[in-house]
Amino acid sequence: MSSYSILRDADSTVGDFRVEDIQFYKSSQSSTNLIGENDVEVKTSTCGLLKPHSTPATLIWLEQNYEIAEGVCIPRSALYTHYVDFCAKNNIQPVNAASFGKIIRQQFPQLTTRRLGTRGQSRYHYYGIAVRETSPYYQLAYSKRAILK
Repeated sequence: MSSYSILRDADSTVGDFRVEDIQFYKSSQSSTNLIGENDVEVKTSTCGLLKPHSTPATLIWLEQNYEIAEGVCIPRSALYTHYVDFCAKNNIQPVNAASFGKIIRQQFPQLTTRRLGTRGQSRYHYYGIAVRETSPYYQLAYSKRAILK
């Protein structure tokens, strides 16, 4: 089992790594380097150096870029695309869409999900959340030419 898969499985519950767990893991694995209290770099054979996904960083990113807004809905896929972009820019391994949905509900528990569109063309949306005007994703989400997949 690779060190990446061990770390991925350890965080699959969308919880935080405890420093003690990271230090124990570091002492038992030679390919893991402890950088800070919450940062671990993992060597993978195909991706170079990647940090494992970070729930605290994702929660902060959600708070900085999204806000509660009545009557507004965003396609779930657009929100996930924004998240994957954030991860790429910060060299963080993204979680899958289902786990990301759990993180969103952790930050915004009052959100609801709606299925919008015609039969066969419907897409799921988060209802009650909007992109903050100060977010770099605001223009992308609300421009007429935006592609929200």
